Amino acid sequence: MNSSTLSRLRRWAAPLFVVLTLIVAGSVAAPAAAQEIPPDQLALARKYVDLINTSNLFRGVVLKTAIGSFKALTVGHADIEKDISDAVDRTIKSYAGDESDLLDQIARVYATVFTLEELQQIVAFYESPVGQKLAQASPELSKTTDDVLKVYQNNLSAEFVRRVRADLKEKGITI
Repeated sequence: MNSSTLSRLRRWAAPLFVVLTLIVAGSVAAPAAAQEIPPDQLALARKYVDLINTSNLFRGVVLKTAIGSFKALTVGHADIEKDISDAVDRTIKSYAGDESDLLDQIARVYATVFTLEELQQIVAFYESPVGQKLAQASPELSKTTDDVLKVYQNNLSAEFVRRVRADLKEKGITI
């Protein structure tokens, strides 16, 4: 597995997490498959899913699976790692264009959460220049936001422990 494959996976990991979270939340709140959804509402939800480049999430899932498979298959087979890598790359390519079912399921989740009128407004926004810019920038924004959150959490973790120790010290407990 080459470094560009790993790079592509990292770039789409954050948006993938967001959509998968929505899918899980939607299925817990209201099982999407069990609800009757008007075709025009479902079509608008699918249009939204397409406008925000959700197909990149499918590629992320395939890449993440490929990396896991590569790691599992190469254990104890270092002598054929290149062959395994080539086979994994060919297998990744074999999934090209297979995202439709996943995107339909994601669209169904959005269609259960948003009304037809809301979906019309959402689609109108994402068809606008600002909406298109947001959709285009979202993967990089998600990555950058994730980086900022990691730094914040690291700093918060140290400060939090310091505050807990200070609180305990006021009670006569030193750790």
